[in-house]
Amino acid sequence: MPRYRFLLDRDVQAVADAVPAWARVLTLVMVGLPATASDDAIIDAACVRRCIIVTANGSDCGPKAVAYIRRLSAVSYARPPKDAIR
Repeated sequence: MPRYRFLLDRDVQAVADAVPAWARVLTLVMVGLPATASDDAIIDAACVRRCIIVTANGSDCGPKAVAYIRRLSAVSYARPPKDAIR
């Protein structure tokens, strides 16, 4: 079973001090992002590292995450051109 990690968005950064060191929690600094990182950069960092994003800004970040997933799915499942099928 895969071990998930959690990436804390800047809105919930203070939680990092409350979790034990063995917890699978990453902060923006730990993944090399500045506190001013865009939601898109945070989503990309979480995807690359297989993290679940923890944020208090779901109304803004949620739709961007869905759009990101759709964009990746469209590339992953793109159909070849009809003339390429033989």
